[in-house]
Formats: sequence, structure tokens, C-alpha cells
Amino acid sequence: MLYENDNNAIGEGVYVEFVKEKLQWYAFDVRTGQQLWESTPTDDAWGTYSRGAYIAYGKLYTTAYDGYVRCYDLETGDQLWN
Repeated sequence: MLYENDNNAIGEGVYVEFVKEKLQWYAFDVRTGQQLWESTPTDDAWGTYSRGAYIAYGKLYTTAYDGYVRCYDLETGDQLWN
């Protein structure tokens, strides 16, 4: 992982950003700018408040005030677990 903060991260050739109005993560190719995927919206309003995004081992790990840690496949955007 090269960079992270509460609502975005860059690593492994992918930039991800959380859009709180939609409760979704969006991923983009850092070389082309092309959107790769968007996540399924979280189902808890407290998920609006993202507290971290981390990229490692081909996965996106996120945390939020809803108390969940979520793991997404970095290539497809599929949520693997929470």
C-alpha cells in the first residue's frame, strides 16, 4: 500500500474511494483512470462514516463506525467477508 486515509487508498495499481452519499466504494486503474468496479452499498447508515481503507494482498480492507471490517476482492469488487 502506498497511501491511505479514511476515504481512499492507493496500492497495487488501484485507487479506491468511498462515496458516502451512496455508501459505496469505487475502484479505478491508476494507469488509465478507468473505473474497475463499484461495491454493493453497505446496509447500515453508520457505514457512512468510513474510518479506513487499506490495500494488501489483492484485497481492500475497510472499517467504519458501523463496527464492521469488510474485505473486498481488489480485482472484482466482490465483498468477501465482514
